[in-house]
Order: sequence, then C-alpha cells, then structure tokens
Amino acid sequence: MERSISEINPIQIVNRTGAGRRDKFESSPVTFGRDASSQIVLTGEFVSRSHGELRFVKGCWRLIPLSSNGAELNGKRVGTKGRDLRDMDIVSIGGEAAFQVRFDLATPVDPVAEST
Repeated sequence: MERSISEINPIQIVNRTGAGRRDKFESSPVTFGRDASSQIVLTGEFVSRSHGELRFVKGCWRLIPLSSNGAELNGKRVGTKGRDLRDMDIVSIGGEAAFQVRFDLATPVDPVAEST
C-alpha cells in the first residue's frame, strides 16, 4: 500500500548517471530499474527491469533489492531483506554508482561531490 507524505519524510535522489538530476519523492515505494515505468530509470550492464525499491518502513527509508543482480549500499552488498538508508548514502549496481540518497532537503548538494 502506498503511503503519503503526511506519513513519511520525503526522500531526494541525486542521479549520478543523469548529469546531477535530482528528484524528490513523497510516497512509498519508489521503484528503480531499467523499465520505463520505474520512478527512477537507470541504465547499466547489470541493471534489471525491476531492480529494486526504496520503501518507507517503520519510520525509515529502506533499500530493497528485487533483482538477483543485487545492489550495494556504500560499497557493501544488500541482502533481500534490505537495509535502512541514511543521508548521503550511495546506491550502486554492479559496482557502478547509480544514485545518492538525500534527506536533508534544505541543504543544497555540493556540485563538486555530485560530479565525482
């Protein structure tokens, strides 16, 4: 069941593969993958059509991989149960950074850090 912003904190995604593109999401879940119907559309050799979700669970955003290709959070593989996200976390697929998670929406993202 989708939850509204009145129940969750918004999440901002900085897409490193999209020239610093930033998207704010205010409902859960947020889907990501290669498929055009994903809320975060990614490209890459190891990205599946429906690769994973960012889901608001028990007061926290959580990364949930849905693909057998898996996902990494700050360089460490995430199991099928997922892992809670923190501000500035980097989600990678196949060892390649896909996007960064931001929660402090009032603080601008450092453009130098975005391009690394």
